Amino acid sequence: MGCSPYGPPTAAFRESQRALHCHTPTASDHETVRLHKNGERIQVSLSVSPVKDATGVVIAASTMARNITRRKQAEEAMRQSQAQEQARHLEFKTLMEAVPAIVWIAHDPECHHITGNHLGHEILRIPPGANVSQTAPREECPVQFQVFREGRRVPGEEMPMQVVARSGQAIWGSELEIRFVDGTVRWIYGNVVPLLGPDKNVTGVVATFIDITALKRAEAALKQAQVELQSHADKLERIVAERTVNSARPSPNWKHFPTAYRMICARLCAPSAALTSWF
Repeated sequence: MGCSPYGPPTAAFRESQRALHCHTPTASDHETVRLHKNGERIQVSLSVSPVKDATGVVIAASTMARNITRRKQAEEAMRQSQAQEQARHLEFKTLMEAVPAIVWIAHDPECHHITGNHLGHEILRIPPGANVSQTAPREECPVQFQVFREGRRVPGEEMPMQVVARSGQAIWGSELEIRFVDGTVRWIYGNVVPLLGPDKNVTGVVATFIDITALKRAEAALKQAQVELQSHADKLERIVAERTVNSARPSPNWKHFPTAYRMICARLCAPSAALTSWF
């Protein structure tokens, strides 16, 4: 058994004695903290192996001690790093769920795997945790919606997140139209930025959007109202022109009509019902 530089071999001695007295047929290992002869506390791995005679009877024990302090320190540093990484992941996940916006994140540089927060999955009508990427493998790619930009369908490789992943350049102010197979439409507006690793290469992409469907519907309603108002104004102008031509001697009651007509035309932003009452 002999001596070691790790102080009196108390643990090794006990283990070897146990192997001898119990006739342990196999080797055993255990770790302990020992005091080095320089006074430093170190971590040691002890291995005790039986020594057998020609008949297979244990007649002695061989003990080997290894300094595993650096390995243990590396393992502890790894555990702390993993704990910190898990804590940051939990913080980011909590932030994604708490923010009142649509968030999607690509977990690979090619954007083949994209997931989002609850709003990101809700607006696409996809279960939480499912892959929402338009460039996902065929068996994972969602088919219940298509994405359009300015009336043109956007292929998967031209989606903002995929473009950012290839270029490494952020896209600000992207407006997209999502058309579902049931005929409904949603509009979103937002930004897309790359995630860069220590080597400045793209490791993923983050996209944040807001739902502007209500705003787009309001814009469409306003445009329709303006069309109706213009139609009423044109009709009023025709009536005025016809009465001017057909009236040889304008009635005194019409002497202020041009002024009233100009006031009406100046209020084209008023509700259409306000002009309808003049006819």
